[in-house]
Amino acid sequence: MNTLYQLFFLVKSNPIGSAILTFILTFMIWLYKENKAIIQNENKINFDSNRKTAAHYGQLESVISLNIVTPSEKNEQKLFDALGNCSPYYTDDLRKVIRDYYSDHNSNKLQVINSLVQVEIDKLNREATKYIIEYKTKDFSDFLIKLFRPAIPIFYMVVCSIIVSMYFIMWESEASSFRRLNIIFSGLSLIFGGPLFIWLIHDLFEKIFRIRTFIFYGSLLFIILMPIISMIFVSFGIIGFGLQLIAVVFLFVYLKKIKVISRI
Repeated sequence: MNTLYQLFFLVKSNPIGSAILTFILTFMIWLYKENKAIIQNENKINFDSNRKTAAHYGQLESVISLNIVTPSEKNEQKLFDALGNCSPYYTDDLRKVIRDYYSDHNSNKLQVINSLVQVEIDKLNREATKYIIEYKTKDFSDFLIKLFRPAIPIFYMVVCSIIVSMYFIMWESEASSFRRLNIIFSGLSLIFGGPLFIWLIHDLFEKIFRIRTFIFYGSLLFIILMPIISMIFVSFGIIGFGLQLIAVVFLFVYLKKIKVISRI
């Protein structure tokens, strides 16, 4: 309470400080609204894209079923048209099977193509349901997630400002150039690890990652823990930041290797 009273007295007795505080609060409110609008717009774009892709796949499923039941040259032409219209949305596996079908016109491959198309339609419908639930849900936890999601960048800015101030004070108090350099890299490591921490929290809330391996989470936790170690052992700053960068490169190479980097 004494600290709050001192802060109130400082703002009251200092018009410039009061104006700056008012500006900062106004800016944060504006930034929150902008972030919220951006998130809502992105969700709408993703939902519209989802429904457009599902419509193309649905048309393709219908034409494939028609060719399986009543094969004819006319229906095959409809199939080729539908395959062409849907080509921008193919997965790698689906595109490979379709190219095989183009080469040999084996009717058995139509069953495989149809199964893969149905899998994609089901996946798109699940994603669309997630967007719909997000708008209509009355669950308190989901409400809190929607409420605080736009505030994440603001929170990160505030935390970064505190970190920079704290490390600047530490830097000022040090006489050794080597320790000052370690303090700089320790601060960079902490700021760099922040977004990755938010990334991990986002995964736990949204459950969007399809990777559930020790290598993935082990690397991510290593990247996040390095700044904490650097804070405790300041002389470890340069080495910790270097190890953190190596872990980031390793993580992204691993994700690229298992072909999921584009989904994250």
